Amino acid sequence: MSTNTSASDDATAAPAHEVADPSTPAIGPASGNLIFRRPSVAPSAAANPRDSARREWLLDHVARRQARRDATVALMRSSHLADAAAADPQLQSELSRLMAFLRDAPGSAGHDPEGGADDR
Repeated sequence: MSTNTSASDDATAAPAHEVADPSTPAIGPASGNLIFRRPSVAPSAAANPRDSARREWLLDHVARRQARRDATVALMRSSHLADAAAADPQLQSELSRLMAFLRDAPGSAGHDPEGGADDR
């Protein structure tokens, strides 16, 4: 149970019609420097060099990850997968985890929800 006293938030809050001091930064979506923004929306403030560098690093990281995924998919579709896996222990480990995940996934060909043997 709360009462409206001079110590409560309501009693000490500034009236809505007062203008905020321009020397204090506003709190809200327009005041923050966002690393990513909508392409059609102009930035609310110039990004500082640290935010710009972070944004570029993140975009490069996403591009590298996507390139690795694309290369892995192309390799899985090719006939050279076994040779590449034999030469690259990291790829062999990733493929082992992928195959274990696929074997354990519900709806896979070898998965039996009752735990019994497959009758095929």
